[in-house]
Amino acid sequence: MCVLITRLKCSIFTCYLCGEYFGCVVYADDILLSAHSMNAMRCMFEICEKFAVDLDVKFNSSKSVAMRIGPRYNALCKRLPLCGSELQYVCNVKYLDVFLAVLYIKTI
Repeated sequence: MCVLITRLKCSIFTCYLCGEYFGCVVYADDILLSAHSMNAMRCMFEICEKFAVDLDVKFNSSKSVAMRIGPRYNALCKRLPLCGSELQYVCNVKYLDVFLAVLYIKTI
């Protein structure tokens, strides 16, 4: 998995939080990807797909989902393809026993 993290970190599609790399969080066989745009996420998926081919790894697209955050979280956009399948968009997800949910409150 270190090879995948290195490939993602070295790409231009990186995500940092407080100066720390946060584009790819890995725990055991779970991977959480974060990107600043849908295009960046698609490019990160291409890196993951190339990694899967190079190292004969299979991603389980049926257990994978996508969650968008921000003022346009519910806007229509193209599906995210991963290994021949399209990911379903969700408004909440459980990752490592932590629930993440989209909550957008517009301020004046």
